Amino acid sequence: MPDIPPTPHTLSGATSLTGEGCPPPLVWDEVVEAFRAGRDEFVLSTSWGEVQLWEFGEGAPLLFLGGPAGNADLFALTAWLLRSERRSLFLTLPDAPRTVSAASRLAGWGELVAQTLAAREVGPLPIYAVGTAGLIALQLALEVPPRVSHLILQGTVPRLPWTFTERLLLATGRRSPGRLGQLPLWGRIVEANHRPWFPPFDATRWEFLRANLAATPIQRYVQQVSISPPAEWTGRLRELRVPVLIVRTEGEGTRITAGQEALSALLTDVRVEWMHSAGHFPYLTHPHRLVKLMREFLTSPSQPLRRAAAAPA
Repeated sequence: MPDIPPTPHTLSGATSLTGEGCPPPLVWDEVVEAFRAGRDEFVLSTSWGEVQLWEFGEGAPLLFLGGPAGNADLFALTAWLLRSERRSLFLTLPDAPRTVSAASRLAGWGELVAQTLAAREVGPLPIYAVGTAGLIALQLALEVPPRVSHLILQGTVPRLPWTFTERLLLATGRRSPGRLGQLPLWGRIVEANHRPWFPPFDATRWEFLRANLAATPIQRYVQQVSISPPAEWTGRLRELRVPVLIVRTEGEGTRITAGQEALSALLTDVRVEWMHSAGHFPYLTHPHRLVKLMREFLTSPSQPLRRAAAAPA
């Protein structure tokens, strides 16, 4: 990353991009630096620890809840494109006490999000949530409906059926110090799952993702990836009257595919949109296309039960 903040001329070049592409090489990293330099930081003390809040941009608020690995820097390109119309909020939630169950972690983190929004006096707002963070967003919508105006979910599955090996690894990870990048074969697995969806002409953006994910503490990752709602929770989803957009992407895998289809069947006001060739990180690989979907969803009238029939060929 450059040590010197980007010049106004460079940033002007970044904002003039149009179409479905991403900022070109030698620009995206400067946008990340501008995001870091321009965001405001707040901390809220809670019974579970400190909640860190970053705010960037101007306009109506939009909350981002990231997946179990990585931090808010991964959303910098998307937040940059929205900066003149949306005040993007990013939360880093504290680890839950070790004695707290998976279902109680979900309820607890949902309450922490509600507390933070109340402390910042943020009214109803849309939430873009990734992976298991989507469960936290749904929990907030169920328990505190006035806080949520729209939900945009990507890769969210109510209940993921873990294999025996995965359960064993998760149990081991709960007691493991260190970070994801230190795990044997972690780099190869991540590259096989995610590298194909990154622009082939720009290896630096891929390296940025890999380094960001690798820095995630193992125990934090395990806590978040293993949250699971109680059995009766999924039935309550039919009560939701919040418009929901489910963003589907290529490369999500058969279990996530089945889980997202099951989730969409439980929701009353839902749309499903596909992003081809985007992988699990469209906010980093194809932010222009993602922002276009978000704008259309947040500004158009509610259209219940609009669903994608099948994945693109």
